[in-house]
Amino acid sequence: MLKLLFEFLTSSFSLSENPISNYIIMAVVGYIAFLMAYNIVGWFYYTDIIEGKGVGQILHWVIRLFIFVIIYLIAAVAIRIYKWVMGIPMYVWWVVMIIIIGIILIVAIANLILNRKDKVIK
Repeated sequence: MLKLLFEFLTSSFSLSENPISNYIIMAVVGYIAFLMAYNIVGWFYYTDIIEGKGVGQILHWVIRLFIFVIIYLIAAVAIRIYKWVMGIPMYVWWVVMIIIIGIILIVAIANLILNRKDKVIK
């Protein structure tokens, strides 16, 4: 029953327009959520925080859904950042890299000049 509810709640989640890649990504996210929920509930049983099969089952599915949503949101943000970065033309990256290298060189040269110790031979 809880599995059906979980699948109903998560079936509309989509990270990719390609159904095959979306299926693979969702399978990985679901597997990670399962492992984390399984370990957390196992730890609860081990430390005697919970007892009984029903409580553990409900707790497992609630934790699994919560972790699934968190991992899904992290993956969605990562994919949007990736698409944004890939949408920037290559010449912009060259200009940014040249500016960064120039700033690093200026700071390094200024650091050498300011920290230089003049040795006077008498």
